[in-house]
Amino acid sequence: MNQQQLCIYEDAGYSGFGPLTDTRAVWDLRCGALTLGQKLIRSLKPSRLSLHVRSHLAPLYLEDASTPADINPRLNSGTILFVNGRALLSASASHRLLGDTGNCIYLSDGDPVAFRLSGNLPQQMQVESGEPLDPHRITRLEQIEIDAVLCRYPWDLIRAAGDHIRADLELSLPETTGKPLHQPSDVIIRGAEKIVTTGEVALGPGVMIDAEIYAMRIDSGVRIGAGAILDSSQGPVWLDEGVVLEAGAIIAGPVYIGPGSIVRSGARLSRGVCLGPQSRVGGEINNTIIQGYTSKQHSGYLGNSYLGSWINFGAATDTSDLKNNYRSVVMAIGGEQIDTGELHIGSIIGDFTRTAIHQPLNTGTVVGVSSNLFGLKFPARQIPPFTWFGTEGYEEYRFDSAIETIRTIMPRRGQRLTPALEGVLKRIFEDSAAERKAFPASSGNSRP
Repeated sequence: MNQQQLCIYEDAGYSGFGPLTDTRAVWDLRCGALTLGQKLIRSLKPSRLSLHVRSHLAPLYLEDASTPADINPRLNSGTILFVNGRALLSASASHRLLGDTGNCIYLSDGDPVAFRLSGNLPQQMQVESGEPLDPHRITRLEQIEIDAVLCRYPWDLIRAAGDHIRADLELSLPETTGKPLHQPSDVIIRGAEKIVTTGEVALGPGVMIDAEIYAMRIDSGVRIGAGAILDSSQGPVWLDEGVVLEAGAIIAGPVYIGPGSIVRSGARLSRGVCLGPQSRVGGEINNTIIQGYTSKQHSGYLGNSYLGSWINFGAATDTSDLKNNYRSVVMAIGGEQIDTGELHIGSIIGDFTRTAIHQPLNTGTVVGVSSNLFGLKFPARQIPPFTWFGTEGYEEYRFDSAIETIRTIMPRRGQRLTPALEGVLKRIFEDSAAERKAFPASSGNSRP
């Protein structure tokens, strides 16, 4: 296998993910326990890593000390493997990318997944520009089909989440120095040999764990409250460091719960739930990805959805994920009406959005960044960024008020609003002004 320079890049397909990629690179989206970028890094193990992102988002990653790579560097020469940040690679595809050495372009169903170039790079591969790369403009390269999926929409990630929890766990286990899970006399454990722990785990009385079929990973500092149930009969369960399951919580895999997250008493999580770090969840959640730092702490159903970061769901907020006529769900993404081909799709919600208690959300709802929804009726199925929906209809959510609230929210999870993030949010607000003005039900006023 050849270690090589790797550049994970964005192409124009980032726009298919709606509000989720307004505030992050497409390779930063989550599917399973890892983001798309993390999967590529783990499988390809580059000797040097570059990340290509739209220029206005680059400051977010440049100011983040945890970013593991050069951001939009000048790449003039050498041999570089470029991989699309929307790609989900099979094991055989990763093996092929690592084993080959020549200049070529790799395709999946005719679409570029990756390409390798040596020597002086073509003019259009100026990564430092921050413009989405277009491999179609590279000519005279050998074309090779590989086994990979190029995700186009959020529901591609939702649909794949369960399988990728399993794959990510299998990839992590050989790297894990585990030890047996201590079993108190008042705890029931089946399949203990399939449970890997990485440190101290606190088990309350009456906990029941069934790991006879699929594996479980329970990391250091996890606390599992009295009467909680963990069931991996349908898929693996992974509780990352510092996770807290309160009394009576039910986890039925495949489920991944990110570091520092809390699952409230009586919550039910099942079938492809992926929670990013520092999430707080309750009620019923099914086949849903939450990017992280989001709260859905109370009752209410959340299904077949993708939520960004820093979202707060009021108590009894419910997402519908099945139409009454059982037809496939049509969603508004990037200004287009897209037939998802899926029967079960809930909501796609951008960062910093909040709902009030008892807020219903219709099947196939898309909500832009930093919106505020409250009331007892369904809002529109496509809501622009910085929109306030209430009993009197739709109004613009003033930027200064939104930012003041964000400055209050982020320290509650040990984070802060940085100048770079504020700049990105300001751009979203300005770029979406015409969309809010044209919004059919808008009153044209600004909400304080």
